Amino acid sequence: MIATLRAIGFDNRLGLRLVIASLIVGSVLSVLSTSAQLGASYFRQRTDATLVLSRIEDTLASPLEQAVWTFNFDQVDVILDGLAADPNIAFVELQSSTGQSWTRGDPDEQAATPDDQRVYELVHKLDNNRSELVGVLDVRLSLDAVRARVWAEFWTTFLTNLAKAYIAAIALLFLVGHMVSRHLRKIADHVDNTNADNTNALRLDRAGSEKTDDLDRIVDAIDRFECRTREQMDALGNEIIDRKQAEAEARQALSIRSQFLATMSHEIRTPLNAIMGFLHLIATYKDIDDKPRVYAETATKASHQLMSLMNNSLDMSRIEADAVEIKMTPTDIHSLAKDWHQSAEGMRHMRDKNIKITLDVARDLPPLINMDASHVTQIVSNLVDNAIKFTDAGEVDIAIKNATSDGNPAIDIRVSDTGNGIPEDARARIFERFTQADSGMLRAHGGSGLGLAICSELARLMGATLTLDDRIRDGFTTVFLLRLENVALVDLPT
Repeated sequence: MIATLRAIGFDNRLGLRLVIASLIVGSVLSVLSTSAQLGASYFRQRTDATLVLSRIEDTLASPLEQAVWTFNFDQVDVILDGLAADPNIAFVELQSSTGQSWTRGDPDEQAATPDDQRVYELVHKLDNNRSELVGVLDVRLSLDAVRARVWAEFWTTFLTNLAKAYIAAIALLFLVGHMVSRHLRKIADHVDNTNADNTNALRLDRAGSEKTDDLDRIVDAIDRFECRTREQMDALGNEIIDRKQAEAEARQALSIRSQFLATMSHEIRTPLNAIMGFLHLIATYKDIDDKPRVYAETATKASHQLMSLMNNSLDMSRIEADAVEIKMTPTDIHSLAKDWHQSAEGMRHMRDKNIKITLDVARDLPPLINMDASHVTQIVSNLVDNAIKFTDAGEVDIAIKNATSDGNPAIDIRVSDTGNGIPEDARARIFERFTQADSGMLRAHGGSGLGLAICSELARLMGATLTLDDRIRDGFTTVFLLRLENVALVDLPT
């Protein structure tokens, strides 16, 4: 049974919806057409029924008048019986002028409210051109029989058309399933089972025809799409192979570069430290003339710049190679701040700047916090060195305060200076690599432009943020803010 239903197509939801829609439309059209046909039939039969009343006056009035005038009551009964035999005549009544009365039918039933009623006066003409009323004929017409026939015809016609519609719908369902749905299911199965390795073209089990239809166009479109997809997948696979190879080569090159920088840094630092040491001895030797001493001091500054450039290059290489290790340890921030201040004084002395180095440490700072002291010191030292380098008068300030809020511990470290400041157009790119505020700074102060980029990357690796603060105050023209967020406070043992 189930196989039969499937063969017909009852499992085809698309075909069923199409058939149901066609049944609804067919039923509505069948009702409308049947109603129109039977309406015309009703009006035709009603017209025929009303013609009976007209024929009574033409054919029966005169014989009935003669029969009543001659008192031929048998003839009256025959005429009235023939008239009452018409199925549309519901009631007939004849009243003679002499008091006789004849009736046919029941006036208390359907004839009481007839669809049509005619009253005929039976008049006998005398020889002297006079006439005499011999009786009155009352005929009442009922169309119940006509309506009953019309309703019977309606249901017969409607059920017949409906049966035809259902038979046609089942045939349509079978045809849709055989000609359309089974091919659509095959197309769907082909698309679901298609992969990059499947090169079988989609073919439908259909009779050959020179003219193409929508199914043929769908199959051709799917074949073209699969062909383009295979080509794109092949190209993508080749691109992935090329990118993996390029990535491997890039990693190898990066590793070689890192090894080269580390090796060269070590090999260059050793003689450079010796050169810096001898230059310092020459610059501090007592029995040396002023001119050689100036040469030695200039060479010492150049060697320091070279050492800083090497250190920055090596740090950037380690950052790119993800070789920077962050170590969070309990740190005495008060003691560390004093070390920063002393280092800043040494930088000021080395650069021979007549400026003031100030340190402002908030009293509410905890004794110990968890932080990477080495990398924080590297960031602060770089910021302080830049501040001293670009400040010719005034002061450089190192400020540390507790920025804890809403239970989230944080430490703010500000490095401010009263130097020339940073132009507005350079503030957005100040942390980019190989970038300085303007080219004149490179000529006047030297440097590679890597310092702030390294500081920003180190801050990111520690989960901190390094920003150029816009809130300039107290005469400072440049303010860098290093915020160490989510630093765990270390409780001292009791």
